Amino acid sequence: MRKDHSKTHLSISTSCHRPIRQFINVCVSFTHSALGSSYLGVKLHDKGICHEIFEQFVSTWRGRINDIQTLLGLLIVRIYDNVQTAACKSVFKEILELFLKHFSLDWILKNDKAGNKMKFLRYRTKLLRKLQSNIYNE
Repeated sequence: MRKDHSKTHLSISTSCHRPIRQFINVCVSFTHSALGSSYLGVKLHDKGICHEIFEQFVSTWRGRINDIQTLLGLLIVRIYDNVQTAACKSVFKEILELFLKHFSLDWILKNDKAGNKMKFLRYRTKLLRKLQSNIYNE
């Protein structure tokens, strides 16, 4: 007799989105942390953006980022973006790349679920690879 794998397959596909959202929320939350804000201040000053404008930019997108494609789509500077939005996207990309390169490993290793560690490491490398591709660079 054949087993019906449709129920287990469905539960796996719906449960894999939760770690992605959790990891993306941690990446976005890094901009609000004390450690992230020290790096953020320098980057904002270099681009000539005030902190409130960047906070508004992040807060408008924070609830809408559900997957990697949405996050990466946010980083593309479009023709209709004004100068401040383009600068905010550039700073957000730089901060996100900084977090992924230097601080995300610490967060992943402190995560208590061993099964999610490998998922987070895969998402980290996938995000880093896509961030460093030519599509998302200015």
